[in-house]
Amino acid sequence: MKSVDSFGLPWAAPQIPDGCDLQQVHLLHRHGARYPTSGGGGPASFAAKIHSAASGNGFTAKGSIRFLNTWTYKLGAEILTPFGREQL
Repeated sequence: MKSVDSFGLPWAAPQIPDGCDLQQVHLLHRHGARYPTSGGGGPASFAAKIHSAASGNGFTAKGSIRFLNTWTYKLGAEILTPFGREQL
């Protein structure tokens, strides 16, 4: 069993304390941590703009940002991060 740090309840544990009986469970489940959505914004959109500008459209980065001339976005979109997979 894996327990993620709790917001405001740092002493909470997934174990039922001795002398207590479980009477009812309420479960609220949401997806784990994931990469940003691909719909029109965020890092993937920024990467597409940089790639377009560096692909013969008159933009050449120099100095400390020259890596942008060949940079590609390698993260996913709308998929779970490694931490997100552990959360689930």
